[in-house]
Amino acid sequence: MNHGTAPILPSRVPWRIRAFGYLRRRGARRNFNRLKSLGVGGSLRRISEVIRSATELWLSDRFDDRLGADTAGDLSIDELTVPIEARHTAHGFRSIPAGCFRRAIRCLRLPLEDFVFVDVGCGKGRALLVAAEFPFRQLIGVEHAEDLVFIARRNLAAARKVVRGMPAVEIVHRDAARFDVPDDPCVFFFYNPFSDELLRLVLAQLIASFAAKPRKLVLLFARQKSPEGRWAGLTSTETRVFHERMLPPLRSLWTHPRIEYFAFESHSAAT
Repeated sequence: MNHGTAPILPSRVPWRIRAFGYLRRRGARRNFNRLKSLGVGGSLRRISEVIRSATELWLSDRFDDRLGADTAGDLSIDELTVPIEARHTAHGFRSIPAGCFRRAIRCLRLPLEDFVFVDVGCGKGRALLVAAEFPFRQLIGVEHAEDLVFIARRNLAAARKVVRGMPAVEIVHRDAARFDVPDDPCVFFFYNPFSDELLRLVLAQLIASFAAKPRKLVLLFARQKSPEGRWAGLTSTETRVFHERMLPPLRSLWTHPRIEYFAFESHSAAT
């Protein structure tokens, strides 16, 4: 790609327009009838969810405006330059709410200066920008979509002009299943970047790396809550190396509770 030319992607829409657009699409009468059918308690919960969603959009714009970046938004797989052969396992892009992710990192309670942070499927780089607020030894983003790689690098360059002492961040343009795993202790972050089929391949790669050099590896997953229930987590093969690390509830007054976080860490030695 010519790095002097920005890829053509949908422009960021201000949070007010996105919030009111959602309500307009549903229609005033439909919204009123929905609240009426929910009763008083259900209506209050629904109104609270709408306020949380609008607040999340506002905070997202504030995050970008502060850094001069463009990390917000949602993009379908059809809007991204993912190779044809990888489209059946890739997911679209969705930005992570910064506040909840920041709390998730704090809740890991790790000596972060000893760890490399790797965002697997880094998108526009928001998680990397949040991780840069912490004393990680190194920051790496892995992304397969060429246009998102360009935007992530541009966002990091813009933030570096604003944030003093911002650590160096490497963006690797590569299929996650072919990524060279660092030999250091690592925190790997996954915000539902691809199918479980590809996730299994990536985890197998991490397990092989751990077997070659046992060390602390932490997996931090963020996934959209599903009506089918809680995510099943790792397979029995993977739990021979990783065990779940319980996180406290990450909800707050200002974030919509639509994302679940799960953390796993390696055992002291492969078994």
